[in-house]
Parts: sequence; C-alpha cells; structure tokens
Amino acid sequence: MPACSIRDTDPVCGRVPASGRRATDRILSHWKRIRVDEARLPSLAELALGAYPDIHEDSFLLREDRDPKASVFILCGANVADSLGVDPVGLTLESVLARRIMDRIGQVCGKALREGYPVRAEGSYRTDDGGEARYRSIFMPARSVGKLDDGYVFGTFGQKIVPLGERYVA
Repeated sequence: MPACSIRDTDPVCGRVPASGRRATDRILSHWKRIRVDEARLPSLAELALGAYPDIHEDSFLLREDRDPKASVFILCGANVADSLGVDPVGLTLESVLARRIMDRIGQVCGKALREGYPVRAEGSYRTDDGGEARYRSIFMPARSVGKLDDGYVFGTFGQKIVPLGERYVA
C-alpha cells in the first residue's frame, strides 16, 4: 500500500463503510460469546474459525511479537486480504499496512494484548495519489490451548479507498 498522511479526526473522512461496521460487530460478538470467564482469554481452539466461515472470511489471526509492528499474520480471511490488497499470511503488520497508520495500529494491537480486552481503531488517511482511505478494525487478545496469555490477536480490518475526485458512497 502506498505511503499516506493520516487524518483520523477529519469530519469529512469520518464515515467508514457499513460493511466494515458489520464485520467489526460480528467479530466482536463472536469473541464475547466464547469468552465465558472474564478472567480468561478465549483460546485459539475456542475461536474455532474453521467452524464459522462467515467469521473466518472477515477475520485475521496474528502471532504477537514484542514489537507489535512485527506481529505476523498466521491466518487471514478472504475479505480482509481483499481489503489489504494482499494475502498477508506470513507477513508482518508493518509490511502490509500503510506506513502512516502503522504506529496507530501497532499501539492498538499492543494495548489489546497488554490489557486483555478488545480495542477498536478507525479513521482515514490520504494516499499518495490524493485519494482517501477509510479504515475500521478491532483487535482482541487470544491464547493458545493450555496457556493463559501468550500473545495472539484475533480481529478484523477493513478499508475502502476512494480515488481522488470521487466521493464516498455508503
């Protein structure tokens, strides 16, 4: 993805595609449904992504690194990959996301892991060609089977890129 300048607070850019809102809400509901104990994060087995194709298509799973930007995609649904413009499996967050939003997304990813609850990130940024990209995401901590906290992040990311001169239509 090209370099860009971030404009998270611009009211003109504040709207995010409705499909992104639905995916974020659906992924969050799935995570909450399987988190039966507030003191325990959902396990990868409990997420059971293969059993829920509609959840899998709109979600990703990251293996966290000490530096959240170096976290690696280990699973990614087709809708997230389409939104990113690349199949990110095996790649780091830093190598996939636009540079100008990477710090924000890295902070959100790290916060979800440190604090043990879902964290949302949304906003917009300008692409190098003057277009606009609007994104929405949510990052939720998860654990492997048998471990209490070992750094997995389950979530969704969606964006819509509007070329220069075109208007966003919801």
